[in-house]
Amino acid sequence: MKNDLKLKTAAEEIKDILRKYEITGSVAMYAEGGFGEYFNYITAPYSVAYMYSDNEVRFYSKLKDFPNKEAQLHKTTETAGMLNILCDLNGHNFMFIEQLYSLLKTKFDIEHWDRDADSVE
Repeated sequence: MKNDLKLKTAAEEIKDILRKYEITGSVAMYAEGGFGEYFNYITAPYSVAYMYSDNEVRFYSKLKDFPNKEAQLHKTTETAGMLNILCDLNGHNFMFIEQLYSLLKTKFDIEHWDRDADSVE
């Protein structure tokens, strides 16, 4: 299986796990040869966010969709907390990975290999 297809297949399997356990996530992956994949999965029973596609999200939080105002507030607040925590965790993860990349680049005086830059037109 080609590495780009491996990543897409793995992403779908991870989404299945997230669905199974009713959790959300933000995932970045890499495969040999310069292939990368990322996705956000934020559709869960406790969330007012619904993902139509990888880049289209809608929020469903109209009072008519809830038994009462408290239920609406709870689910909308839970969604805000979820997004805030995912944002914070992604920021921390970025800082960690960026430090590793900078260390490797400095220690070995090397830049990353750009798969697209090596292609012949």
